[in-house]
Amino acid sequence: MDEATRRGLFRSLVLLSALLLLVACSGMRTASRPLDSPEEAQELVSFPVLMPDPETLPAGLELEEVGWKHDREQDAEIVDLVYRGPGMELSTEQFARDEAHLEAPNEAHERVAVRGTAGYLFSHPAGEPYSLAWEENGTIVSVSTRGMTLEQTLLIVESMSPVAK
Repeated sequence: MDEATRRGLFRSLVLLSALLLLVACSGMRTASRPLDSPEEAQELVSFPVLMPDPETLPAGLELEEVGWKHDREQDAEIVDLVYRGPGMELSTEQFARDEAHLEAPNEAHERVAVRGTAGYLFSHPAGEPYSLAWEENGTIVSVSTRGMTLEQTLLIVESMSPVAK
């Protein structure tokens, strides 16, 4: 599979994850505001922002974007973290809102255990890219990866911990 096809599949999975989160929230969101760090994002939101342990990230994968948005209509706070490296990408979207619950998606998925809770795995029939979504302590988290194995993705997800305040 060529690089353009892989990127297209990754974007499709990221959009699918975002669609899943939109359905869970039942609303539209505003554009993301760029931030300087995950710590700055943590100061803006009421939920713990999860970040992967740097030791679990493949060599060359680095945090390149941090974003925050607030949907006033749905009263939802959203934090985006995007990591990029040669031929790889990892994107997280985390949000909390009153009564936010992750429901089973209509799209093809596999129910999996993620961080001790039930979650959903979306993958392309040819393998990667992967996308995982789960609810943890009232926060819905979605992680999408491109250029990584499912084992790497799960290792990264399991390593995630809250940003220090």
